[in-house]
Amino acid sequence: METQKSVLVLSPRADLVPRAQHITGVMGEMGLKMDVLSPENTLLGSLEQPRSLRLLTNLKAVNILLKSVMFFWLLIEYVVRGYNKNPDIIYCPHIGLLPAAGLLSLISRSILIYDVIEKYAEEYWSSKTLTKAILSIESTFLPFVDIIFVIDSKDDVILKRYKNRAPIVETIYNVPRKKKLKKYNQSPSLIYVGNLEEVKGVKKLIPAFAKVVNSYPKAEMTIVGPSFDSIREEMIATAEKKGIRQSVTFIDKIPYDEVHGHLLEADIGLAPYQNVRMNRISRFNSRKIFDYMNAGLPIIGPNFGGIGEAIEQLECGLTVDTGNETELADGMRQLLSDPDEAQKLGNNGRQLIVEKYNWKTEKEKVKTAVSNTV
Repeated sequence: METQKSVLVLSPRADLVPRAQHITGVMGEMGLKMDVLSPENTLLGSLEQPRSLRLLTNLKAVNILLKSVMFFWLLIEYVVRGYNKNPDIIYCPHIGLLPAAGLLSLISRSILIYDVIEKYAEEYWSSKTLTKAILSIESTFLPFVDIIFVIDSKDDVILKRYKNRAPIVETIYNVPRKKKLKKYNQSPSLIYVGNLEEVKGVKKLIPAFAKVVNSYPKAEMTIVGPSFDSIREEMIATAEKKGIRQSVTFIDKIPYDEVHGHLLEADIGLAPYQNVRMNRISRFNSRKIFDYMNAGLPIIGPNFGGIGEAIEQLECGLTVDTGNETELADGMRQLLSDPDEAQKLGNNGRQLIVEKYNWKTEKEKVKTAVSNTV
C-alpha cells in the first residue's frame, strides 16, 4: 500500500493568507496530507516574555536585536521540527522563511514550492540596504526550489524576474472562489477592505469622504482591516475633526470568509493605492479588486499602473488620481449620483468573475504544477 505523501507549510503566521489557503486546499484535494508550522506551534511561540524584557524592548536598539535573535531561532526551529516531520513537499509562502525551507528541502530531499506572494524588490521595505540583503539571501536559496508560483504583475515583471529560476514557474492569479451576488440597492455606502497602510491610500479616504458627506449626508463608509501602527487612530481622529465620525465604521481584522458578507452590504469598493513603484507594477495580484468584483461592486481605483489599466480594460470601475483627495471625492460623488452607471460597472466586474477570473482556472494550474513534480 502506497504511503500518503505529505505537505509541510512553513507559515509566518497561524492563519494562512487567502492565497495560501487556496493553494494548500488544492493539494489537500489531491490527497496530500497537510501540516503547518507557524510561530505559534514552536517553542519560541510558547514562551512568555518576562516583564523586565518587555520593558527593555521599548528601547529601539534592544527591540531590533531581540527580534533578530528570535527570527534566527525561529528558522532553526522550523528546520529541526520540519525535518522530524519528514515531508515530501514543502510549501513556503514567505521570503523570510525561504532559508529554512531551502535547508529543510536539502536535508530531507523534499520538493520545495516557493510562492512569491509579494512584490519584494519594489520598495517593500523602507531600507534599500535591507531589501538588497534579503533579495541576496533569496537568490542564494532559489536553487533549491522546484516550483515557483508568482503573483500577476504589469508587463509580467515578476514572472520575468523568476523565469528560469526553477524547473516550473507559474503565475497564479489572486482570484476568489465565486460567491453569491448582492441584490443591488441605492443606499449610499462605500467600503475599503485591506491592511491600513499609507501606501494603500487609506489616509486619503476620510478627508475625501468628508467632502462627499456635504452632498450626501446619509452616506456611510466602512473600513475593514488591521492597522499595524497608528494609522487607524489617526483616521479616527481625522473623522472626529471633520465631524463625520458617526458616518464611518471601523472593523478590525476579520476572517477572510467573512469579508464577502460585508461587501454585500456596500455599494462601492475603494482601492486608493498610492503612486509608488510597488503599486505601479501591481495588476491582478490585488485581491481586493477581485473581491469587489465578486460582490458586484463598482471600484474606485488609481489611474496609474497595472491596476488602473485593469479597471479601465475590464470596465468595472472608475480610475482617479488617488493621491488627490478632491479627485477621490469626485469619483465617489460620480458613482453615488449615477446608480445605474454604478450598477453597470459592478455587473461588468461580476460577469468577469463568473466567466474568467475565479479560482477554478487557477486551481488546475496548481494541480498540474504539483502533479508534474510528485
